[in-house]
Amino acid sequence: MNYCATILYFRQSSEKYIKNKLLKNNFLAVLLIISTTFVYAQIGGMRSYQFLDIPVAARSTAMGGYLLTNNDSDITVAGDNAATINKSVHDQISFSYVNYIADANIAAVNYGRDFEKYGTFVFGLKYLTYGKFTEADIYGEKLGTFGANDAVFSASYGKKLHSLFTVGATFKAIYSSYYKFNSFGIAGDIFGSYTSIDQLLAATVAVRNFGSVLKNYSETGKQKMPFQVQAGVSYQVEHAPLRLYAQFNNLQTWDLTLKSLSDSVNTIDPFTGQPIEKKFSFDKFMRHTVVGADFSPTKSFVITVGYNYMRRKELKIANRGGLPGISFGTRLHLSKFDFGYALASYHLKGYSHNITLSTSMSTFTKRKHTSPPNDSTEN
Repeated sequence: MNYCATILYFRQSSEKYIKNKLLKNNFLAVLLIISTTFVYAQIGGMRSYQFLDIPVAARSTAMGGYLLTNNDSDITVAGDNAATINKSVHDQISFSYVNYIADANIAAVNYGRDFEKYGTFVFGLKYLTYGKFTEADIYGEKLGTFGANDAVFSASYGKKLHSLFTVGATFKAIYSSYYKFNSFGIAGDIFGSYTSIDQLLAATVAVRNFGSVLKNYSETGKQKMPFQVQAGVSYQVEHAPLRLYAQFNNLQTWDLTLKSLSDSVNTIDPFTGQPIEKKFSFDKFMRHTVVGADFSPTKSFVITVGYNYMRRKELKIANRGGLPGISFGTRLHLSKFDFGYALASYHLKGYSHNITLSTSMSTFTKRKHTSPPNDSTEN
């Protein structure tokens, strides 16, 4: 089940139980929240920290997820591909806010710093809150409210190996708190990128979210990281303000078809009721694929559109159109600031609004005035 859809479903369900006084015990709501951190699918079974895969930069959201193959130094997407980090991000800072599904909201900040002896780093903090939940006893009597939150601190580093090749890595410290349950883990990403001499072609391979859960939510349950392997390619159409993107997610597993929890042999698609094909199919290939495009009529204005096939396949309603899986965005450079906005559709009534603001702090540093040298000499 898709992560954001799970949040919306369980939140609405828990509120309904409370109102009807059918809540069996005051821990049910907590268990429902905790279950939102797990995804049951071919990509690895029960996994925690799925919030790591929620894009926060407007540019990433507009592209339909991660932005692996940008060939510019944009601090807002440094976490998507640390291999793009170089000295030009020094003193850049960005702020992102996401009005996510239901009452879930996300805030993030990134800051770039170049250390002469050690290289260039980007430090980031991402915080997600799911809003307030109502706690009730076995009779449905309300006892109060509680919250659920996720947070991750990251440090990313990039290095040029060759004029055409760069590498990068990201370290993450993760904390999650749901009611009286909390968890802590560490994870890492590694990246390798190629950019052609003419800057028209860019390609990246990424291994993301490998690590370990150091403290589980409970002693009986063992959590897994949302590990995945990705690859992406982008091409700047020559003599045209258009760049095309293609990205391939979860390459470590071929079959990403959603399976029913009750289907022990995993042969029936729970949405269509049709037998799941075991051989190669176009549908299975496309479930890995996200495509998008940047259109830049001017240097200071960019329009982005993205299409996430798997998101649309899982979240659209049968016989209904809508925009699930489709995303839009724009970026505008105004004086010393870059402003980004993106809209992503997860459901007929589930939209994510992303706002990102970035700038270079060095542009606000006043230059010291120096008088011109005086060539005259006193006699």
